[in-house]
Amino acid sequence: MRMRPPFAFTLLEMLVGMVVLGLLMMLLLSAVELSSRVFRSLNQKVDAFQDARFAFDLLTRNLSQATLNTFWRQDDPENPSRFMRESDLHFLVQPAGDRGLVPGSPGAGQAIFFQAPLGTTSQPESFGGLSSALNSLGYFVDFRAVPQPGITSSPAPFRYQLVQFKSPTEEMRAFSTRESGGMDWIDPTEHAKSIFPVAANVIALVLWPRRADGDPTTAPLTSDFRYDSRANATANPQPLTAHQLPPVVEVVMVAMDEESAERLTSGSRPPDAVRNALQGRFLSSAPDRIEADLVELEKALSAEGIRYRVFRTAVPLRESKWSES
Repeated sequence: MRMRPPFAFTLLEMLVGMVVLGLLMMLLLSAVELSSRVFRSLNQKVDAFQDARFAFDLLTRNLSQATLNTFWRQDDPENPSRFMRESDLHFLVQPAGDRGLVPGSPGAGQAIFFQAPLGTTSQPESFGGLSSALNSLGYFVDFRAVPQPGITSSPAPFRYQLVQFKSPTEEMRAFSTRESGGMDWIDPTEHAKSIFPVAANVIALVLWPRRADGDPTTAPLTSDFRYDSRANATANPQPLTAHQLPPVVEVVMVAMDEESAERLTSGSRPPDAVRNALQGRFLSSAPDRIEADLVELEKALSAEGIRYRVFRTAVPLRESKWSES
């Protein structure tokens, strides 16, 4: 009888070993594929809202620098009877698209306009050294065509977009409208070159001017999100909001992903699913109503299969010197 070498394998053993090795390789490849799929999915989710995150950070950073440069003056220099707060600048929160005077899409939250010392100029040879010169800024949501590169001939898709208004220092007109208390300085038709989108697929921007946390006074600064530092500023007594920055502006921004936007949007009409989800929301700035509106909006978006993300923060206005008098 012939003996096999002590360390040799039979053909059957080798076949079994190859089968076991193949199964292990299949399990390993399946695990690698699953990990890759999860990684790609996470990357897609991050990329889908990357522009919205950048725009949100830009908005809140610039808003934190808002200023009014408030000062006190006598009501009548020849026959003074009281001192009044005064400012050459303007801080304004109004519903987007309000009465055709405020830019933006109606129903998409509020628009905000203010001045901040950013030193942006289109004439650096004349104003480039003024790094703290004032600029007028604004943010609102509008449904409009997405700017396309010059080399493409395909029609521009329409999307909800977060739009920034930023006029150069040399074109800042808030001073010239102080006496009238008007809003001409934010007229988009006169400042077309100063208005441009900063993020697509932002469907709502909610801006709530409010008191600072810990303020013992419970009276709200606004009941419907509106805040106008020039409104009724010559009344006696002046309203608390006259020529004062709110201590805090709470900012809520809602964005959806491009896949959802492409699926829902056809032509230049805002998608009904989004319009219906936003309808009747964010009309009252009562805290419990804001929270309820957010919950209802999220439910409505989820029901339509829309992937979305909510960005939210409270922005203290460091130039606010709030006074109850």
